[in-house]
Amino acid sequence: MTTHLILPSGDTDADRFAREIAILRGPEVTPADGTVVAEDFRALGGAIAGVRSTVLRAVAQAHASSASDLLDELEEQYGLANGADLSTATRRTRLQAKVRARRQGTENAILATVRTIAPTATIQGVAWSATTAYPRGTFRYAIVVPVATFDSTDRTTIADAAAQQSPAHVEPRVTTRVGFRCDDPLSRCDDTLLAT
Repeated sequence: MTTHLILPSGDTDADRFAREIAILRGPEVTPADGTVVAEDFRALGGAIAGVRSTVLRAVAQAHASSASDLLDELEEQYGLANGADLSTATRRTRLQAKVRARRQGTENAILATVRTIAPTATIQGVAWSATTAYPRGTFRYAIVVPVATFDSTDRTTIADAAAQQSPAHVEPRVTTRVGFRCDDPLSRCDDTLLAT
């Protein structure tokens, strides 16, 4: 003889947890819709759903990509200026960039940070072997981003993140191109570096 469970119906989380409770409880009770048992299971299911939601929200606050309530604390923890005047999405992007950088000052780590904000960015520097004209140029590097990124508030975000992550003796510059000629229509004097 096969016993079939009669389960509460519905599509909410409380209904789903009520059905799971009924299955775990077994066939000695009949939680059909409209019964006190079904409503008790739904109430218990609602409490479980609430606890689950609270736990998931708490976990989300610990991650840069999903935090909302704890953005101020995370920015402070990662050494970023408070971004209360920025959108939540921008603050999350800044935090993700910082987390991905792993606090390293290497070119690859800085590029990982920058590409969180500008995925096509590149870094250009001056090699020690090319220092005859301007030896101190080796202490500068250019972060080359698209014009649209340069023209947006992302430029400041990139500059701040790179400056904070760079070694103390190195100076980052955000630009759209490195090197230009006056007759080059793609060069914009305000955002193109003559050299790094």
